[in-house]
Amino acid sequence: MAGRMSPALVRAKQRRGFTAALELAIDRATLSGQPVGIHFSDSAWRIMVPGKTPSAWRWVPLQEDAADESQNDWDEELSIHLQPFKPDDSNQPQVVILADGQITPFSLLMANAGTGEPLLTLVCSGSWPWIKRSPEIPAMNKQSGMTLLEVLLAMSISPLLL
Repeated sequence: MAGRMSPALVRAKQRRGFTAALELAIDRATLSGQPVGIHFSDSAWRIMVPGKTPSAWRWVPLQEDAADESQNDWDEELSIHLQPFKPDDSNQPQVVILADGQITPFSLLMANAGTGEPLLTLVCSGSWPWIKRSPEIPAMNKQSGMTLLEVLLAMSISPLLL
């Protein structure tokens, strides 16, 4: 069993990888001037970009993303809840990031499939930054007295997100 990561570490690694990929998708859309889409299914997520076929434009997986499909699979111990959309098997992204920073409003809850324990919540109201919260990070509210910057700093130094 040496070399095998615990389920908690696997989920933490997947949570970090997913949020990093979303931040890179925002950077890509902004720097390239082209929209970037995110497609969610029950078993995986994909970063997509507009591509031209001989007959039309359509959404295609980002080439770097398509090179290693396994990196984008949800861990089988995760439950994904996406609002207002449902994960599906189409080839259309549910979330689109535009070059000007506008993002399709959505919320995503990543939870432990067995216990229902929330592991990550992302809430996007239509622009960057969105609110990213893990259970170990306190919610920003009047009682906590934390500013958005303090919450973001707490998230960046949290040992559970490393």
